[in-house]
Parts: sequence; C-alpha cells; structure tokens
Amino acid sequence: AKIAAEREERERRERADAAAKAEAKRARDAKRAATRRDLAAARLAEARTALERRNEPSRIVIDVANVGHWNASSDSGVTFNWDQVAEVFQYYKRKGLRPSGFLSVHTNNRNPMPRNWPFKDCVAVAAGRDG
Repeated sequence: AKIAAEREERERRERADAAAKAEAKRARDAKRAATRRDLAAARLAEARTALERRNEPSRIVIDVANVGHWNASSDSGVTFNWDQVAEVFQYYKRKGLRPSGFLSVHTNNRNPMPRNWPFKDCVAVAAGRDG
C-alpha cells in the first residue's frame, strides 16, 4: 500500500509538473505571437508612412528676394517683380513640386506682397534681427 501511495504521489507530481510546463509554454507562445503581431503592425505602419512620403510632392525652397530682383533695373523704376516670383512658383508647381518661398523683413517692407497675389500662403517672412 505504501508503494502504491508513493507511485500515485509521484504520478500526481509529474502530472502537475507537466501541466505547469504546458501552461508556461502556452504563455511563452502567446507572448511571442503578440510580439510578432506588434512587430508586423509596426512594419506595416512604417511601410505606409514611407509610401505616403513617397507620394507627397517634394518641397523646394525659393529665395523670393533673389527671384524678384532678378533682371530688374532701377532705370525703369521697377526694382522688384512679384509677377516674376509667381511665374517661378507656377513653374515648380507644374513640375509636381511644392514650392515654399522665404524673404527678409527688409525686402518685404520695401516691396510688400500684393494683396491678391496667388501664392501668398506659400511665402514666409523671416524674423527680423534684434539690435
């Protein structure tokens, strides 16, 4: 009877150990599956972001003062040409690019942007210098 009881106790411990090992394996497998899902989701999000960036038009920066003063002469009285700047913006838009223009406060004060200029939202005036 003592041997039978010991055998039953050993079998019970072996079953408990096997159940604990199986539960630990299920937990590890679930954790690995979750990690794989997270990794796959991150890769998919990264691929979508890269694709969206690829489909966005490239940005090009335009020196508005340089373009506006180009080919201007003080003899004719015109020293800055906003129509010329608009032509450059239109050219780059037709090429599928996204133009952004910058000009200094000084240039903006001397040659203010026309009220109805079509690319007003694409031009930024740089901050003035203090001192």
